[in-house]
Amino acid sequence: MIDEITQLAASGEFRLTRHAAEEIAEENISLTELLESIISGEIIENYLEHRRCIAV
Repeated sequence: MIDEITQLAASGEFRLTRHAAEEIAEENISLTELLESIISGEIIENYLEHRRCIAV
């Protein structure tokens, strides 16, 4: 899963939901910071049934 997410983030082939955009704006995180975290981070929680995870 992380390989696919990393590749999509690196290539720009992803969709940022309105909720995600609101959350990163609220936390003062730039899109660049988000993508860098995804590309170089690691999954700390994985929710396969929802196709979601938390990465740091």
